Amino acid sequence: MQATQDQLKAAIKKYVFDQNEPVVVSIVGSWGEGKTWFWKNEIEQEYLDKNTGYISVFGVNSLDEFRQRVIACAIELLGKQTKQRFKDRIPGGKRLGQVSNFVKENWHHVADKISETMGIPDKMATQLLESKMLKEGWVLCIDDLERASDSINIIELMGYINLLKEDHGLKIILIYNDQVIESNHGEYTRYHEKVIDWQLRFSPDLKSVIERIFDEENDSYIDKLIEKCRVLCLTNNRILSRVKHMYSQVVEVLPDHANEEYLFDILNSLMLYVWIRYGQHEYTVLSLDYMREYESLIAEMRANEDKDEESKNAHSLISDYGYIATNSVDQVLIQFVETDLLDKDKIIMEYEAICSDVESARISANHQSVWQQKFHGTLVENETEFCDQLITATREYLEHIALESLDITLMSLIRLGRKEDADRLFEEFKTVRSGDIQSKESSAFGEKLDHKELVAFVDKERNKNTKDTRDVSQVLRECDMRLLSQKDRKRLAEFSKEEYIDYFMSHSKEGLVKEMYQLGRAADRITNPDEELLKIKGIMQSVAKEIADMSELNKMRMERTGLLVDN
Repeated sequence: MQATQDQLKAAIKKYVFDQNEPVVVSIVGSWGEGKTWFWKNEIEQEYLDKNTGYISVFGVNSLDEFRQRVIACAIELLGKQTKQRFKDRIPGGKRLGQVSNFVKENWHHVADKISETMGIPDKMATQLLESKMLKEGWVLCIDDLERASDSINIIELMGYINLLKEDHGLKIILIYNDQVIESNHGEYTRYHEKVIDWQLRFSPDLKSVIERIFDEENDSYIDKLIEKCRVLCLTNNRILSRVKHMYSQVVEVLPDHANEEYLFDILNSLMLYVWIRYGQHEYTVLSLDYMREYESLIAEMRANEDKDEESKNAHSLISDYGYIATNSVDQVLIQFVETDLLDKDKIIMEYEAICSDVESARISANHQSVWQQKFHGTLVENETEFCDQLITATREYLEHIALESLDITLMSLIRLGRKEDADRLFEEFKTVRSGDIQSKESSAFGEKLDHKELVAFVDKERNKNTKDTRDVSQVLRECDMRLLSQKDRKRLAEFSKEEYIDYFMSHSKEGLVKEMYQLGRAADRITNPDEELLKIKGIMQSVAKEIADMSELNKMRMERTGLLVDN
């Protein structure tokens, strides 16, 4: 039967603790769902006054070794009973527990001594200890049954468990992953019904698990995590605990009161990556490398008409999870999950960048809000209120404000009689943004601005910050010789005669001489050529003369360009 945790507790109470008859009850479920935690924290803690013992079969290589663990558990239970019985009546009774622990850790020496003294085989000594130590009515939990070594005969193991029930009167709780044990030990299916009286399927309460692991009481937060877990069919406590541990490491390096939305995004990404690496799922294409290249792989998949079904299903799962793209923060988290080493500096740097973007968006919205509410959204005479709020919002926005927005703000303040305030804002802007005006390809960008001082400042900053470093070859390769742009003219006028000669003499290509002709005659194609074009023409005439003097053949070539002039 499958049960909720409350139903499971009620069933265990009914089948195990409320009756005196020996019984074998199994609690089955997938790995990591919390079966062991449930037993130790929900059952054992509720029945502390009962004689309950716990054994793990993990790592056991033989039936004899398993029986040794049973005896060790019996010694521990006897020690607990003795300590409880005499703790209020024997001076120094606290030491009884220490004696019990010593016997438990060295019990095999006791078995050896019995075997040696009585001249009986080791197995018989073990049976003797079992008969004397195991007490009817004890509850013994045997965990990790599926993790027993392949060298153990599952039929013999199940037979011994039945012996503990029938001959020693124990109540046995078996905890295991039934799918794994059926796969690893085929005989189990044929014999378990003969030994197990009741089989209960563990069904984890995802809400309780998340509340416990993440120590969170916010219902909205819990509901979001549950939704993500359900998309992934994730109920594994160990995976969730690993997620929480890694998430805690990230949170530790971030400032206090970090942005909650940002933190939740980190948690979501970590949960996905940890599940991909450690979870048992059917999507073989999913890997950390897949998530690193997620965007490009999806683009490739969309372009490929022959999409395989598994890739489509994996993409559908990731989309349902709410994952859109792998950003720079995600790359750090993927590396963290892969190596268990967190790059703290990168996480902090990425967080600061996100905070800057969020703050920029906030103050931008605030600036726009003044315009929308106090200017576009009303016809009342609120000139003073509008200007005051606009000045405050603009001052906060100076580090990020677009030039067009600043221009409109300054011109509006001047028109409304607040020129002194506009001048102060502009001076503050120059201080904040000096050296931070980015270049734009459009040479006429300044014509969009009306504030003359702002236009002059922008032009000055751009000229200062955008020195053209292209060489002759690069400029000639990029430019349109039929209509040289202002940028190309300026750069071509800066080259010396020697630089041009070096270029032309070191290159051989179709149209090389024509290229010289076009450069030298560019000024002739314009009615009023500017200073740069005239300078280029003069340089090319000097170049042509020097090349012509190199040989008669080159002189013939230069004559055809029309660039040779009489002195």
